[in-house]
Amino acid sequence: MLAYPLSILGLLLSGGLLVQLVPAMTNNMNMWGLRLAFTAVTWIVTLMSVLVLADRGAFAFAGESKLGVVALHSFWGAACLLIALEVAPSALLLRMAIGLVPLLINLALLLPSAPAHALVIAALGCQCLGTGGFFLYATAVETKTEMAEDAARAERQAAEAKAYDEALAKLLDGMNAETPLEEFFQHTRRSSDSSRDQVVAAAIAKKPNLEAELIAALHGDDRARWGARTFVASPLVPRTAALVAAVSDSILLEAGDISSEDQKDSAAMGAVTVAESLPEHKAALRPAMLRLREVTGPPVRKPDRVTGREELVRWLR
Repeated sequence: MLAYPLSILGLLLSGGLLVQLVPAMTNNMNMWGLRLAFTAVTWIVTLMSVLVLADRGAFAFAGESKLGVVALHSFWGAACLLIALEVAPSALLLRMAIGLVPLLINLALLLPSAPAHALVIAALGCQCLGTGGFFLYATAVETKTEMAEDAARAERQAAEAKAYDEALAKLLDGMNAETPLEEFFQHTRRSSDSSRDQVVAAAIAKKPNLEAELIAALHGDDRARWGARTFVASPLVPRTAALVAAVSDSILLEAGDISSEDQKDSAAMGAVTVAESLPEHKAALRPAMLRLREVTGPPVRKPDRVTGREELVRWLR
């Protein structure tokens, strides 16, 4: 008794789903909720229809693997939900299959056994082809999207590099003994081995009052301390006792400024970076690094990277 009302309901829902999916206006975001609702409800009804057909022996051709056939129907329904969620917004044939396959399955409930079985087998074949087509299409779309993103990222990085080089060239062209050290901070990078850092370091190494300016910056705000430590890490800058003492002071200032969990790892990593560039002064820097270790606390492990606090513990060993 359940088969007839279930089939009628399924046919109505499947027909409504086709109306929502097939027209060209389906990309209108205002129809997103309606499209998803029709898809979900239709495939719930279709799953019930598949179970009724299985009970009536419609999957006898599958032998002992009848449950696998039912699972495949369910799997295709899930794939259709993904398509309805705009995974494949322009795949018209796949969109039509979202409504056509449940239409065929629910129609089979109204037919005698022989044509119903044939219709179920036809629907199953459509599902197999459609599922494969869906994943091939989704893979192609994803690959195309990744390629476009890579191209856009490369273009953006090239533009940023060009702007950086132009700004650096302008700064170096107008540089003189009175040019403030802070003007170079925007041109520093985390790696003191980069060619650009070396260009900047070579330029500031010519400043007659470099040591005094670096010491002042190492006792300044966090931006000034970070920029100055980047320059100190360069082998082009003489490492005097006064400069090493200022680096130690900057690490202590960094420890005193920590106010959040995120700052702990960044402060530790910055301190380790400059300390590793001064291996001959490890003993002089150790008290400040120990104080930083006390403030930052125990390392918090991250599965994808080595944290600053882990690096700090390693340096102190």
